[in-house]
Amino acid sequence: MDEKIIIKIESIENDLVQLKGDIEKGKAKKWFSNPSILISTVALMASLFFSIISLKTQYEEKREASFNEKVSNIEENIEKLIEEEKYFASFLTNENLNDNTKYYNEILWNAKSNLLLDKISKDYNEQTAILIDPNLLLQFGRNLQMTGRNELAKDVFHKALDSSKDYTTKLVAYRFLAQIYAIPSDFQDSVKSRDFRRQDIQTAKNKLHGEFAWQSISRSFELWAIDEFTLLKNYKYGNMLIDSALYYNSLFSDLNNQKQINQERLASMLIFNSNRFSKSLFKENWIAELISDGITGEAKITKNSNGIYLNINFFENMVLTKKYSGNGYFSSNDEMIFDVTKAYLGSSFGNKDLKKDYGVLKFKFNNKSFASGYYFQFGEVVEKIIIY
Repeated sequence: MDEKIIIKIESIENDLVQLKGDIEKGKAKKWFSNPSILISTVALMASLFFSIISLKTQYEEKREASFNEKVSNIEENIEKLIEEEKYFASFLTNENLNDNTKYYNEILWNAKSNLLLDKISKDYNEQTAILIDPNLLLQFGRNLQMTGRNELAKDVFHKALDSSKDYTTKLVAYRFLAQIYAIPSDFQDSVKSRDFRRQDIQTAKNKLHGEFAWQSISRSFELWAIDEFTLLKNYKYGNMLIDSALYYNSLFSDLNNQKQINQERLASMLIFNSNRFSKSLFKENWIAELISDGITGEAKITKNSNGIYLNINFFENMVLTKKYSGNGYFSSNDEMIFDVTKAYLGSSFGNKDLKKDYGVLKFKFNNKSFASGYYFQFGEVVEKIIIY
């Protein structure tokens, strides 16, 4: 307590002792009729009252200052956390750095982020949460979730949603809450998770307009589908959600370059998470037949960082004569489309210059073990290929 306040209290106590002595020396029953004593008593009580009020005011001011300092510390440390994450991300995307350097920076980032999260968590409570920018709360919660502190992250996401008056911030909060309730844990709740997904989509429909709305809704359906595929294990429902995402993506203008990229990614997700085809689709060699030339070969379909990769080799007299290769995607549950390079050499691969042309190869799966395909150039069918 402040030294001046202590001195003031001691002074009041001394005055009270003095007054008590004066009363005891005189006539106690008539002290109130003595004007000088009465005035002294009233003055002393008033002094005591206003001193108490002053003490309370000073205490509240100190408490408010301490409280504001906690809020400032939280916001400052969250901003530091964001900057540290950006700095770490710059290392990950730097192609000039080797893996050892990136690994060292990852360790450093984990140490720094956990230290900052501990500092923020120490000052975070029901009262401070109310005064923190909801967007900063979302960043705090996201980092908590990444480090496995899901219980506190859930609380932070709820606080961000409750305090936000900006519908775009609410959209993000709905998505974070939907995912955290889908994650296997003591509080996993598929009903709550799906309810937050629906609120996200409904808010976007009510508040957003045009392609911005379609983009947000398509992305919301995609994120929801990912939860169903990976966390809630409802593949049929997930595929239905991808169909919805594809629909809203189809509303984009054809001039929007993102439309085709989204189409390929979303369509690929349909087949990856469907029980219709065997996983051996990506593991075993297929027999391939080039119908126009009457020759056979082998085909292999694999998954890589760019999506799905196709490689078909055709042979004549055990000599490689034609080769189709390229990346592709699933355009529906039973159709695959590849942008391919076709390389061919006649009948002697080793003795003639390699020739190439480019086209599109579309495969239609009649079942999980047979597909017929057509090779297109400039929109015209050039060759038919079957794989089985």
